Amino acid sequence: MNAALLIARKQKRLTQDELAARVGELDQADISRIERLGWTPPEDVCQRLAEALDTPVEDLFGVMRERLPAGHA
Repeated sequence: MNAALLIARKQKRLTQDELAARVGELDQADISRIERLGWTPPEDVCQRLAEALDTPVEDLFGVMRERLPAGHA
């Protein structure tokens, strides 16, 4: 569950559909999956969600790990 996204969205008085439209690439079902199931979308989408909610991305998704090239651990 991603309560931070749910709380931020409700504070902005946005529906899941409205937030998805602001972000693009997502639909209402995707917002629901993030809020209910804790699905983390790609980093660029996380950033757009944060911008749409005027909230630091870290507040919504925690520290975003730096992605390593394939084959590196």
